[in-house]
Amino acid sequence: MRILLGIGLMVIGGSVMLYGGGMAVRELVGMYGAALNTPMEDPKGGEQAVSDRMLTNVKIGAVGALPFVVGVAIFKGGLVRRALRSRRV
Repeated sequence: MRILLGIGLMVIGGSVMLYGGGMAVRELVGMYGAALNTPMEDPKGGEQAVSDRMLTNVKIGAVGALPFVVGVAIFKGGLVRRALRSRRV
Protein backbone atom coordinates (compact mmCIF):
# COMPACT_ATOMS: atom_id res chain seq x y z
CA MET A 1 0.00 0.00 0.00
CA ARG A 2 2.83 2.39 0.86
CA ILE A 3 4.56 1.61 -2.41
CA LEU A 4 1.45 2.61 -4.37
CA LEU A 5 1.15 5.83 -2.37
CA GLY A 6 4.80 6.61 -3.08
CA ILE A 7 4.36 5.93 -6.79
CA GLY A 8 1.26 8.13 -6.88
CA LEU A 9 3.03 11.03 -5.20
CA MET A 10 6.03 10.63 -7.50
CA VAL A 11 3.79 10.69 -10.58
CA ILE A 12 1.85 13.73 -9.40
CA GLY A 13 4.96 15.64 -8.31
CA GLY A 14 6.87 14.70 -11.44
CA SER A 15 3.98 15.76 -13.64
CA VAL A 16 3.75 19.16 -11.98
CA MET A 17 7.52 19.64 -12.26
CA LEU A 18 7.52 18.65 -15.93
CA TYR A 19 4.58 20.95 -16.66
CA GLY A 20 6.19 23.96 -14.98
CA GLY A 21 9.58 23.34 -16.52
CA GLY A 22 8.09 22.68 -19.94
CA MET A 23 6.06 25.87 -19.88
CA ALA A 24 9.15 27.87 -18.85
CA VAL A 25 11.15 26.40 -21.72
CA ARG A 26 8.22 27.06 -24.06
CA GLU A 27 8.35 30.77 -23.14
CA LEU A 28 12.09 30.84 -23.85
CA VAL A 29 11.74 29.04 -27.18
CA GLY A 30 8.88 31.36 -28.15
CA MET A 31 10.96 34.42 -27.39
CA TYR A 32 13.91 33.22 -29.46
CA GLY A 33 11.62 31.99 -32.24
CA ALA A 34 10.01 35.41 -32.45
CA ALA A 35 13.45 37.04 -32.46
CA LEU A 36 14.47 34.89 -35.43
CA ASN A 37 11.26 35.50 -37.37
CA THR A 38 10.87 39.22 -36.67
CA PRO A 39 14.16 40.51 -35.27
CA MET A 40 13.06 44.12 -34.90
CA GLU A 41 9.93 43.45 -32.82
CA ASP A 42 9.82 43.05 -29.07
CA PRO A 43 8.31 39.86 -27.68
CA LYS A 44 4.85 40.13 -26.15
CA GLY A 45 5.31 42.53 -23.22
CA GLY A 46 9.08 42.75 -23.69
CA GLU A 47 11.86 40.57 -22.41
CA GLN A 48 11.05 41.38 -18.80
CA ALA A 49 7.50 40.05 -19.22
CA VAL A 50 8.85 36.83 -20.74
CA SER A 51 11.26 36.51 -17.83
CA ASP A 52 8.42 37.05 -15.33
CA ARG A 53 6.25 34.40 -17.02
CA MET A 54 9.18 31.97 -17.04
CA LEU A 55 9.78 32.54 -13.33
CA THR A 56 6.09 31.97 -12.59
CA ASN A 57 6.19 28.67 -14.48
CA VAL A 58 9.36 27.59 -12.66
CA LYS A 59 7.63 28.32 -9.35
CA ILE A 60 4.73 26.11 -10.45
CA GLY A 61 7.21 23.35 -11.23
CA ALA A 62 8.93 23.81 -7.88
CA VAL A 63 5.64 23.11 -6.10
CA GLY A 64 5.79 19.58 -7.51
CA ALA A 65 9.20 18.93 -5.95
CA LEU A 66 7.80 18.37 -2.46
CA PRO A 67 5.31 15.61 -3.35
CA PHE A 68 7.93 14.03 -5.60
CA VAL A 69 10.57 13.87 -2.85
CA VAL A 70 8.04 12.62 -0.28
CA GLY A 71 6.87 10.00 -2.79
CA VAL A 72 10.44 8.81 -3.36
CA ALA A 73 10.99 8.50 0.39
CA ILE A 74 7.75 6.58 0.92
CA PHE A 75 8.47 4.34 -2.07
CA LYS A 76 11.99 3.51 -0.90
CA GLY A 77 10.76 2.91 2.65
CA GLY A 78 8.13 0.51 1.32
CA LEU A 79 10.72 -1.36 -0.69
CA VAL A 80 13.03 -1.65 2.33
CA ARG A 81 10.18 -2.92 4.50
CA ARG A 82 9.20 -5.44 1.86
CA ALA A 83 12.83 -6.64 1.58
CA LEU A 84 13.16 -6.97 5.35
CA ARG A 85 9.87 -8.84 5.56
CA SER A 86 10.92 -11.29 2.86
CA ARG A 87 14.23 -11.97 4.65
CA ARG A 88 12.48 -12.91 7.87
CA VAL A 89 10.38 -15.54 6.17
